[in-house]
Amino acid sequence: MADKPTYEELEQKLKELEKQVSRISLLERDIKETREHAEGIVAIVREPLLVLDADLKVIFANTSFYQVFKVTPQETDGQLLYALGNGQWDVPKLRKLIENILLMDTTFEGYEVEHEFEHIGRRVMRLNARRVSGEAKNIPLIFLTFEDVTERNLAKMKLKRSQGRLAQVERIAHLGNWTWNIVTSELDWSDEIYRIFGRIPQEFELTYETFLNFVHPEDREFVNQSIDKALYENKPYRIDHRIILSDGRERMVHEQAEVIFDETGRPIQMIGTVQDITEFKRTKDQLRKSKAMLQSIFDGISDPLILLGEGLTIHAINRPTLDYYMIKSPGHVIGKPCFVGLANQTEICEGCIIPGAVSEGWEQTFQRRSLKNSERFEEISLYPVLDESSNIEATIIRIHDITEKKRMEKQLIHSEKLASIGVLVSGIAHEINNPNNYISVNIPILRDYINTVIPIIDEYAKKHPGLEILHMPYPEFREDIFELLDNIQYGSRQIKSIVKDLKVFSKPDQDKPIEKIDLKPMFEKVFAFCWSKIRKTVKTFNINIPENLPEILIDSQLLEQILINLLINAANAFDKPFNENSRVDLVVSMDDSKENQLIIEVSDNGRGMDEKIIEKIFDPFFTTNPSEEGTGLGMYIVHNLIEKIGGCIQVESKLGEGSKFTLILNIN
Repeated sequence: MADKPTYEELEQKLKELEKQVSRISLLERDIKETREHAEGIVAIVREPLLVLDADLKVIFANTSFYQVFKVTPQETDGQLLYALGNGQWDVPKLRKLIENILLMDTTFEGYEVEHEFEHIGRRVMRLNARRVSGEAKNIPLIFLTFEDVTERNLAKMKLKRSQGRLAQVERIAHLGNWTWNIVTSELDWSDEIYRIFGRIPQEFELTYETFLNFVHPEDREFVNQSIDKALYENKPYRIDHRIILSDGRERMVHEQAEVIFDETGRPIQMIGTVQDITEFKRTKDQLRKSKAMLQSIFDGISDPLILLGEGLTIHAINRPTLDYYMIKSPGHVIGKPCFVGLANQTEICEGCIIPGAVSEGWEQTFQRRSLKNSERFEEISLYPVLDESSNIEATIIRIHDITEKKRMEKQLIHSEKLASIGVLVSGIAHEINNPNNYISVNIPILRDYINTVIPIIDEYAKKHPGLEILHMPYPEFREDIFELLDNIQYGSRQIKSIVKDLKVFSKPDQDKPIEKIDLKPMFEKVFAFCWSKIRKTVKTFNINIPENLPEILIDSQLLEQILINLLINAANAFDKPFNENSRVDLVVSMDDSKENQLIIEVSDNGRGMDEKIIEKIFDPFFTTNPSEEGTGLGMYIVHNLIEKIGGCIQVESKLGEGSKFTLILNIN
């Protein structure tokens, strides 16, 4: 039996244990500080980062992860990687990569995941992962970083598209670019230069000496001298020279370049372009040869032609120009600016684009109203004439009167519109008339029924003076019933009349008799028909109709249809919801200066129209209302019906202030 330890031995062991506990505490504190330090470093890493345990659960996420993916620690910590978000990381290939990391201690970099993320939308994330040992060396951890490369990938795609467009533009313009490293004598050409020189792109190594071999032997000295002047005399490098193709053909090219110098002023690089100008040179030579024949050609062309030089000065005109502008002789305008000689102005005409086109050398065509007669239209074509240095020498202006062409185009468009209406009418007239016939046939029957029932209700109402029906006193209800019947019957007749009038576009009725009508009852009938529609969107409806209006000889149904369309159009000019300040006015008057004219004004303070809408307001099928609230035929029909009854219509409107339609009728 072993001896019991003495008190001194126990005390000694206790002291040793205390030392060991102290050392362990220091180690734990160091470990904690080291871990906190590491977590602090990871937390401030710019890219999102996750630390996963062997079960692929999140044991740590840095601040960037929460910020980028807009999630909280509660949604992330302790969660399985594949359960984060809406399963956005549950990708078979990603699973395989991470499994390989756990099993074979590998890494992966640059794996991209494109996904519609819950909080940040569609993004492309590049993932990098690495396995590290945990605090217990047998417990692996996976560090997984995320990099948002959406914008970078887009930039790469844009760059690739830009490079493709550049190559396409070079092919179209026969223009290539080059870079010459003067220090190494290396020369780099774009593919288009190879094609210009008749070679396959990138088929051989390029040097400055290789380039000189392509230059025409008679031009090599000139090219060398031009380059030397650019390198050592700071002269512009902008030259034309010939090249020899592999089949012996000659081509003419234009080169220009800039020189790049180092900090000591030594030339180290040239960057430039080459353009095939063979056809341009040939065309230019032909133009120069034709210049001597210009005046005879001028006089042989039926359209006015003007040759403008610097400062818009007139250098030459042809005989049709004299007739067009009623000029007695060329001497009255030659040597003067065009705005002085042709328009009798002291300054450039307002809004004229010719000065800009002439100064820039644009070749273009535009249309305008004639300077001499605003009711006529002309087409202006500009053709720049360049000198040998490609400077603008002059501009030829051709003026073509297109008034008749415009009239024919307008007439053609109008005919096409009428044809469209005719096709529409022929297709829908039958479909509209059939249900309307049901209404018109049953209205008299319904009226008989009501006339039979009303006396019975009248007797009952005498015995019950306070009788109300549908929250209306009986007398008001009784009157409203017959008024509704009259409105239904009137509406049915209007439908029949509208369909009949629409047919006029296909087959006008010339034999319809016209009778004199009393205007005021007609206006009251139109008001009664439109009121139910107007009061839904308009707070105030003002009517001003004189008592002493004369009877006029006119088709009353057409006039009613015009007024109904104008009033309904005014009611539709207000945006929902109901506006307390909304107002529609109907004002009728006689022209004080011309007693044979009747003026009807329909105005509103609705949304108004801009100039573009006003130009289209009478086009068929054009509407500013939602598709379910109109066909776009109302104002078109109004315009045509007004023309049919011999009147005219004027439109005034300002966006945000309202519109006014003025109907002017000759009452003779």
